[in-house]
Order: sequence, then structure tokens, then C-alpha cells
Amino acid sequence: MPITTYLVILIILLSTNEIVLALSVETHETFNDKITRVLLLPKLDNYLKSNVNFPNGIIEKINGKEIWSFIQSGGRFEDKPPWTLPYVRSANHFHNPLTEQGFTGVPRGDSAILWAQKAVSKQVPGGYYSWFDARDNFFSALTAIAPTVRNQKFIETFRGIGQLMHLMQDMSVPDHVRNDFHALPAYEEWLKSKRNNIAASILNDAFSNPVYPDSSLLQQQSHFPLAPVPIANLFDTNQYTRSNSAATVSLSYGLSEYTNANFFSSDTIFSSDYPYPRRDGMEEYEEIIDAAKGKKRVYLRKIADGERIEHAAAGGWLYRYLPVSLQSSGYALRLDEKVYADYASKLLPRAVGYSASLMAYFFRGTIELTLPDSGVYSVTDPFDFELKEVRVKAKNTTSTGELMSNGQIKLVVRYRLALEDPFRSEPVDIEPEYRYIVVPEKTGRTSIPKDAPAELVFDLSATPIPLWATNLYLQVVYRGQLGAEADAVAVGLKDISEPTPVDLYNNTDYTCINGTWLSSGSPAAVAAVDTNNDGIADLSDVYPHTISYVYANISPVGSTVPASPTAFDIYEDYPSLPGGLLRIGFVLSDYAFSYGVHEKWLKRDPNDTWDVIDKDHQYPGTAVMNQTGPDDIDYYPYMYNMRGRKMWWGAGVIYDNNEYPSGSSCSWDDM
Repeated sequence: MPITTYLVILIILLSTNEIVLALSVETHETFNDKITRVLLLPKLDNYLKSNVNFPNGIIEKINGKEIWSFIQSGGRFEDKPPWTLPYVRSANHFHNPLTEQGFTGVPRGDSAILWAQKAVSKQVPGGYYSWFDARDNFFSALTAIAPTVRNQKFIETFRGIGQLMHLMQDMSVPDHVRNDFHALPAYEEWLKSKRNNIAASILNDAFSNPVYPDSSLLQQQSHFPLAPVPIANLFDTNQYTRSNSAATVSLSYGLSEYTNANFFSSDTIFSSDYPYPRRDGMEEYEEIIDAAKGKKRVYLRKIADGERIEHAAAGGWLYRYLPVSLQSSGYALRLDEKVYADYASKLLPRAVGYSASLMAYFFRGTIELTLPDSGVYSVTDPFDFELKEVRVKAKNTTSTGELMSNGQIKLVVRYRLALEDPFRSEPVDIEPEYRYIVVPEKTGRTSIPKDAPAELVFDLSATPIPLWATNLYLQVVYRGQLGAEADAVAVGLKDISEPTPVDLYNNTDYTCINGTWLSSGSPAAVAAVDTNNDGIADLSDVYPHTISYVYANISPVGSTVPASPTAFDIYEDYPSLPGGLLRIGFVLSDYAFSYGVHEKWLKRDPNDTWDVIDKDHQYPGTAVMNQTGPDDIDYYPYMYNMRGRKMWWGAGVIYDNNEYPSGSSCSWDDM
């Protein structure tokens, strides 16, 4: 559009004292603010914390500003976008449900329904903030690797939702649904001039008692081919057919249908273009408006055809002198403060409820992530000690029950890298910024079931998770069919353990005998268990051993699967020598888990006559937490000092010979 056209539009808009907007940018900002910070606070706050990984919810700061403020400013920017001529978008804020057209005057505009669902990067002028732009920004924000890109895309997402809510709220304004681009101060001027009394009370009541649409509207296909997302039904269900005004009060109708069929705009009172409200559905009465002066005014009370309205229209000073034929034509009728008050009391609660439903619909898609049956999300490759694959179970937990049936699935790994070895029992310096790894699902799965979780597999061989990763989170992002929406975005978040070492310490070079550590195989140790004085231990095995052929198996809490040569997550055949620490791998799991270990004990002393044996052990496990927790406390792994070597106590084994006699006790701390 050339600059001269922009200037013409601006002159037309500014000449109308901004009343063409019907709801001011301040009112839209108030709506968005209250909906975000009061009405939807618990639900939205929990979604942002539990799914998107914003620990502070709506007060999380992005580039120095809190999330809620971007949604609020969207209410302003849909009319007054920054760095753009004001109101150049406003001609697209109209929708007549009888004709399915937008504003047909000058400047002509798209239907608000079509404007709201413009294709990506097609909504001009003033920026790209359609539903599809918001969806695209949200997906990009969740899956971008660069923090600066993620932040900007999140800002655009939240602003876009605010601008879409603005469009929804405009459907509660008769002017916007009855093709009435008027220039005289009206509804909004009344709202602004009375903000401290009547209008303020009505606004507060609207936020306290919002009227929500029937949830079925968002489960149905749109009736508009060029606006296929079901949010179109919040605007217009295409059920109002000029003859069924009474039905439009149902919450299964779009907001534009309800407003068009039940309320006048200033220039469409009993207009032949709009069959309702009609004169036969009204009754006339007089009301005292100034008792001191005895001043009365004629009003029309709407008593049929849908919504009952005490003050549907007011008679001007000429009204009572006109013949009935002219009165019935709407001459000398107008909308005054009492009419506005009655209109607002009916329309504003729906404006709140319908626009809140739009935002809730955008953020409805949720995924629950749980530990796979193997008990680990990832385990190090035995050849190079890298976390190259992630497995996680995913379940569609969208509260509406809609199916995720055809889409792409990506894993997002979020972490901060330690700048030095984090396994040293003290805090270490870590990078201030998060790093991200993003990979597609490996097996080609395109759906996430809602009845039972499915295991997803992700190949990270090109970008493995570092063993020094801290503050580690997994996100699964789905983009595709969700119910009747073809390009929805759903997300799940899991706070998993940081890389957890599985450590083995071979302590068989000492044996606990009569409460004292004696060197295994030493004359003193052998003599204590030698019954026939032949220099051979025969009461207990007090010889050192090599530990080898170790199998470790991690399991979820409560479902321990013993380790064996056929059931294991980690296998190590490198010999663990007496007095030595052997780290056989790292795992990612839940913070609490179970683990079993199966190993072979090998002889080292030629005098050892005890049989070579396989041993099995089961333990409760605790994984490493190395992160800033929800309580803002920095957690780091406290390693156990075993004879001067640091090992992870929560997923390891210290191998001891049996104490002699049974019940004898020695402390590792004394070694």
C-alpha cells in the first residue's frame, strides 16, 4: 500500500476523534491486563511454569519486561502499532455476520475473522500478528537455539495474543458488527467519561462475572474456508440467519451474532439492513431523567427476539412529535448514557469471557513427560562416554481431550554448562546463559496418544548432552493437528536429573574383622579365620578380589528390575582392582529411582580357595541435582569421599568382603 493511501486513511480516522474504534486502546489494555493477571492467572501461570519453563509465570521477565505486559500492550498495538501510522489496521476490525463482510466503506477492510487468520507474514500494515503468526512465533520461541531469537519470538507471541484478544473484544461493539464507521462521540466516550462511577462498576462486574462461550465452539470446524481455526466460531458460527434472533443469546453462538442481533449502533437503529432488533419487539415507555425539573424521556424497552434490554434506545426531543410511521422508522431515536449502561452490562461480560477463551485455547496443548520403562532418559555410550540418545514417554494431557494426531515432534534440551568439574562437593562457576539442543523424533512418530504414553526416541549423536551440564530440562514440542486445529502447538516439560555418575569402589583390599580393618590376605587377616592353622582362610573370605563383568540396571521407583546379562543399562568388563574407583557410566533419570548391580568376583590370591561367584544387589537411588531449584537455592552434588577419592553415593556401589564375625562393624570413614 503506497504512503499516500496511508495518509488518506489516517486523515479519515483522526477526523473522527478516535471514536471509530468504539473501545479505546486503554480499555483494550485494561481487558487484556485483567484477563491475564486476574481471570486466567492460575491457569496461565501454571502453564507457563509447568510447560514453557518460565519459573515466575506471567511475571517472568523477557528483555526486562514481564510477560503479562506484552499481552496488555497487544490491546493497544492492534490499533496503534509502534513505528506505524495509528489506526491503519482498524478498518479490519469489523465483521457483519449477516453478510460475512468487514467494513465496506472507506477505507474498506477485511472481515475481522479473516484478518485474525491471515497467513504467516501477510497481515499488513503494522506487523504480523495473526493467529498463524502467533503460532509460528510460539513454535520458533520454543525450538530456537539462540537465546536472543527465543526471547524475541516469545515477545511476539504474547503481543500477538493480546492483539487477537483485541479483535475478539471488538465483536462486542455494535458498530463493529453492523458496518457502522461513525464519527460522533458515542459508546467509548461514555465509558471514558464515566470511568469513576457507572462504567467502572460495570467493567468491574464484567471481570467478576464473565460470560464464557460454550466450549463446543472450539471443538467444531470453522465455517470460513479462509479462516479454518475454530476461533472463528467465537466470532461467528454462521447460525444467525436474519430470522432467529432469539437463538443468538445462546452461548453456542458467536459474539458478533449476539451483538448484531440484539443491539443498535448509532446509525443503524431500525435500519432495513438489519432485521433485528425490530420495532415489534419493543415497548415504549417514559422515564423521569431529571426529577427536579420534571424532565422525562421516552425509551424503548426490548422485550422479545432475544436479549431483554431495559433501555434499548432513547427518544430525542422530536420523537414524541413525530407520526408513528416515522417513530417506527427510527427517526429521532438515539443512544444515551442509560442505553450505553444497559448495553455495556450485557456486552462487556461476553467481551471478557470470549477473549479469555481465545487466549486459553491458544495455550491449551499440554504433554506429560515421564520416565521410560528402562528407567533412564539417557545413558552414556560405552565407547565414548557421551549422552547421545534420549528416550522419554509422552502423553497428551490436553484438558479438552482433543487428539494430537498428525504433526512433527521435537525434543528441546535446555542446560547451562559448568565451567569446571562439577563433581567436587562444592559450587562451581557455570555459564550465565542457557544452551539448547533441538532434534526431531527419531522413529518418525507423528502422534502423541492421550490414553497411554508412548515412548519417543531422539538422536543426539551430532550434539550430545555434556557431562558437565547443569540446570537440565527436557521439553517435547508438538506442532500439528490438535482437535479441529491443524497447526496447533503443544508442549511438555520435565525437570530431570543432571548427569549422574555410576561409581564402583573396590574395597576388598581390606576386610572388617572384629571391628577393625585388616589388609585382605595379610597374615593377621588369615589367622583370624584359619581354624586349622594351615595358613588358609576357611571361616570367611578375607582375600582381595578383582570385580569385573559389571551390569547396572536403572528402574523407576517401585519397579526394580534386577540387573543381569540380559537386563542392563550399563555394562563394564574393565576390571576394578582392589583399592580402586571405577566410573562405569553416567545416566539421566528422575531424581529418585531404583538400581540393581550384577557383577563377578574374581580371585587374586593363590591361597584363595573360595569359589568365584556372581553377586546381585538392589538399592534405592538418588540422582544428581545440580541446578537452581524452584526455591532459588543453588543445589550441587555432594560427593562421598572414599579413601581420598570422590564418588557419587546415590548411584554407586562400594564392594566389601563380608565382615567377620557376622555383625562386626567397621566405618569407611576410618580408612
